Amino acid sequence: MVGRLYRGVALAMALVLSLGVAACGDDDEETESGTTETTEEGGGGTGGGDSFTIGFTNPLGSNDQLSVLQRAIEARAECLGGEVVALDSNLDVDKQISDMDQLISQDVDGIIVFPLDANAIEPAVERAAEADITTIGINVTLDNPDATDVSPFEASVNQGTEQMATETAEYVAEQLGGSRNVLGVGIGIPVPVIQFQMRVMREVAEREGLTWVDEVGNPTDDAAGAQPLVEQALLRFQDLDAIMAYNEPSAAGAYAAVQSAGRQDDILITGANGTEAGIEAVEAGELAATWDLLPWKQGVTFVNVIKSLLDGEEVETTTTVPVQMLTADNLDEQVNWEEAIEDIRSCEIEE
Repeated sequence: MVGRLYRGVALAMALVLSLGVAACGDDDEETESGTTETTEEGGGGTGGGDSFTIGFTNPLGSNDQLSVLQRAIEARAECLGGEVVALDSNLDVDKQISDMDQLISQDVDGIIVFPLDANAIEPAVERAAEADITTIGINVTLDNPDATDVSPFEASVNQGTEQMATETAEYVAEQLGGSRNVLGVGIGIPVPVIQFQMRVMREVAEREGLTWVDEVGNPTDDAAGAQPLVEQALLRFQDLDAIMAYNEPSAAGAYAAVQSAGRQDDILITGANGTEAGIEAVEAGELAATWDLLPWKQGVTFVNVIKSLLDGEEVETTTTVPVQMLTADNLDEQVNWEEAIEDIRSCEIEE
């Protein structure tokens, strides 16, 4: 249980990855965990039609991006005439499995699951399939986007992790102008999506002529966890030119470390997430760039894919949602997450 919980914590952290959910409709009730849950049950895999109910297993409802993701899912479903039963797994793999079983017992039409442990969740997904409930998974084919069989899931919707990692390394190489030294800041707990991100980042960095001096693992997913690791790295690698962090809290810790060393003007730092704090750091010049994971667009895509499946339409085995690179030059192009949710609910944003 402890091992599973740590994997769950890491994945949910990574998805923001600084870890409130808005109600959807007048008949909603708030659960003890604070997650919104609709009271009307669905139609047992009947699919399509003017009304439908989908379930969403949220790894951690209090996570900033996962909260936006959930509300985007609710808003898009509402626009299409459906409703959402959202359950907060609260980083607990066993709770996510029981949430799946609850959704099956409520006879929903479809389920969107963000697996805390892909292997552990499979039997529950198989039970959903036996109950004629359509289930799609998030990041199921991250390592193999060309896969044609994702059973027991019916489709996978992936975050733009590869795009983000590739663009990060290419941007740093371009800014540094070639063979310079870079440090990677990943997470201290084995998490497949973060390991994938850092692996791609390193491969592209080296391909672009950069020297990857080391990767340190943030044990707490926040600035406080990253700062001492980067401080130590600065002592080991005094000719460091750039730091590529897997998320904005780690990037903030890296900046605190280089600022303390008086090197904030000669070490380039990048992050990822697209949160308000990250945007402010780019605006202040503390981060050279960050990547918005577009959780509102992810929510729209998840619902569009599962609704197409419910309507009997063919969909791609894997759909990948893009990310948006943000620097001081294009911060005004970012779509405000809260405004996006309102536009999704009013059907102004449909994809």
